[in-house]
Amino acid sequence: MRKTLDTLIRLQRNEIDRLRAIHNGLLDRQDAQFQHLEQIADNLAAEQAYCQGQASSDEVTNFGNFSRRMLHKKDSHEQVLQELEPQIEASQLALNEAFAERKRYEILSERREEAEQKERQEAEQQFLDENTILRYQRLFD
Repeated sequence: MRKTLDTLIRLQRNEIDRLRAIHNGLLDRQDAQFQHLEQIADNLAAEQAYCQGQASSDEVTNFGNFSRRMLHKKDSHEQVLQELEPQIEASQLALNEAFAERKRYEILSERREEAEQKERQEAEQQFLDENTILRYQRLFD
């Protein structure tokens, strides 16, 4: 039974590694989306500052088109973030469940190991007691 628990613990560790890789991939995608949003905001601010300083009519028109394009990109990145949120929550939940299951296997393994050790100690104590009784009996025979 001990080998079975060790195998289950090892399999659970592999499952945790797999789930952790998925979760980290989702978090990386989320970070990339946040970076894109920051870049869009920086580009918009830089372009707006440029147009305010040296505004010709063509540049103002171009800024309007640019800002609409940037807002459209921003909306698409925010939509991707909204789609990622439930996936990240689900992967975190699956990861937590996998950790809990591994912990159950480890606790069960520790309890079995403690029971086996107690059984060995009891058998050893019984052996020592029997030897002591036999020695005591031999003294009086």
